[in-house]
Amino acid sequence: MDNQETTKTVEDIQTWLIDYMAEALSLKVKDIQATTPFKDYGLDSSASVILTGDLGEWLDQDLAPTLLLDHKTIKDLANHLTQ
Repeated sequence: MDNQETTKTVEDIQTWLIDYMAEALSLKVKDIQATTPFKDYGLDSSASVILTGDLGEWLDQDLAPTLLLDHKTIKDLANHLTQ
């Protein structure tokens, strides 16, 4: 591991989530909005758990599989994860 700061900002997390969801849902990045509820994108429970697992791996944190149920939008989730 290098000596660079590894703390992610709200913007870093939002960008990661938007890019991830765009790829996973075959949408354009511009079509994913940070304030749109996850449920509006049609993520089912298994996709939500996979997303949460991948996000936790990227952040190097153990995240609850219900995180997307507790934090309804990308913006809410990113804010929660940086607190």
